[in-house]
Amino acid sequence: HAFDLDLIGDQIIVRKAKKGEKILLLDGKEYTMEGAETLITDGDNIIALGGIMGGELSGINENTKDILLEVAHFDPVNIRRSSTYHKITSDSSYRFERGVDPNNSEMVMGRLIKLINELTGGKVDGPTTDIYPEPIKNKEISIKKSYINNRLGKELAEKEIEQILKKLDFPFTKVEKSSHQKEMEDVNKKTNLSFDTIDEEWKVSIPTKRPDITQEIDLVEEVGRVYGYSKIQSAFPNLNGMIGSKGDFVSFKEKVADIMLANGYHEAKTFPLNNGNRMWMENELDLKLINPISSELEYMSSKLIYGLLDSASFNYRNQIKDIKMFEIDKVFQAEKGSETGAKEFTNLAFVATGRENNDDFTDKREVTFYSVKGALENLLNEFHVKVEYVRNDQSGFLKAQSALLFINSEEVGFLGLLDPVIADNYYEIKDPIYICEINLNKIFEGKKEIKREFRKVDLPAIKREYSMIVPLNIEFKEIQEIIINVADIVEDFKIFDVYRGKNIEEDKTSITVSIVYRSENKTLTEEEVNQVERSILESLNNKGIKLRES
Repeated sequence: HAFDLDLIGDQIIVRKAKKGEKILLLDGKEYTMEGAETLITDGDNIIALGGIMGGELSGINENTKDILLEVAHFDPVNIRRSSTYHKITSDSSYRFERGVDPNNSEMVMGRLIKLINELTGGKVDGPTTDIYPEPIKNKEISIKKSYINNRLGKELAEKEIEQILKKLDFPFTKVEKSSHQKEMEDVNKKTNLSFDTIDEEWKVSIPTKRPDITQEIDLVEEVGRVYGYSKIQSAFPNLNGMIGSKGDFVSFKEKVADIMLANGYHEAKTFPLNNGNRMWMENELDLKLINPISSELEYMSSKLIYGLLDSASFNYRNQIKDIKMFEIDKVFQAEKGSETGAKEFTNLAFVATGRENNDDFTDKREVTFYSVKGALENLLNEFHVKVEYVRNDQSGFLKAQSALLFINSEEVGFLGLLDPVIADNYYEIKDPIYICEINLNKIFEGKKEIKREFRKVDLPAIKREYSMIVPLNIEFKEIQEIIINVADIVEDFKIFDVYRGKNIEEDKTSITVSIVYRSENKTLTEEEVNQVERSILESLNNKGIKLRES
């Protein structure tokens, strides 16, 4: 680094920063020190943030005549922490973060002076000063021939290894064998028998210009790189008969992905960080990063749906209006008292908007709440997991078309139509868009393995349909519970039609339900079915649900 000699004092002092100190750097910005940075000072003023950037007040300008040259070595870890904390990336920090040779400063200074002399006619005034109280020495690593060959899967000769170490400019000495090893080696040569493995060993000196070489395996990589990995035949590792397998949860997630693909959704992978201003479902934002990579990505995502909606928005704004996407990944929630302050879950999230089947021009259906709910139920049915749907009062959803999801009375997710205001303001999506997210850990815990067997039923069934006037404050699950609990001859029931409009009061809706009655033991009589039917209708009437008059 070059300083304007006329703008600094008569001494150079390198020290640690004090918390709260401020410095104006060459990028024109003022920075407040955190307290761990390395500072270059002239005793009175800070003239550089060491290893990162010089100070504005001591910088070279059009009036500079005399300069002070500084060549230094800085701790990579300290530079990385300081540049990350202050969000500064410079040529200097880029190099020091990765490690430079601490023992070539004199050579670098000589080269710098030579270039200035040759190109600008500058003259050196006085000798260089080198302050290096504890010189960093070459690291020494011991390595055996068998270790190299076992890791590479290739039998390299002793001479080959030594030639490669010489090419790498790694000085080495061969470790002398003990007298016992020499005796055994002689026996092996005379008898052609191997009573003991005689291994070659070297002590390798690693030059300080290679800070990346810290252990034996790093040396193996270097030997393999120079020898040529293309010369080493690929082979499966010898696991002594052990065969690896996927974990149960990994296989479960793959099965979930297959089901969502079969539902017509495309898999997406989004970023796990988010802008707090766009996390509209959160009451509190707890998981803020200490050193975020940008001001737009300050928080760990507690829901996958944020990233999926951003992806849907990007596609929508680029004229792709028929969207079905899903993602399976981890989400994060605050957990006070834990070591990390957070806990992880694996969630499934998916979004849908536009046409139900954009590949079939004859299919004019649009995505609806029920088609998205059907995709979720296809998944749940595969694992035989029962989910309870409870009307969702959260802001951000349309109440009439949204639900919270519960498994064994524990909330595990949500499903519904995104509020058009949020869809437009946050994501510029002007069409109805449905979203769903559910905790896969809870589905995995509750899944059951049930063999599906074809059951032949010879006894006839009786199917009847009922059009009912239902108050809007009554959910279908209440009708469902009544139908299920009245009698065991109810084999199946489904919503056949839903209608609101002419001849229906504003606070009510018309629902048509079909019920299939069947006994496994005998043929049902009309009277037996009528008796059960009367019980069902009476229970519904007590709830304020009445048959619709034709």
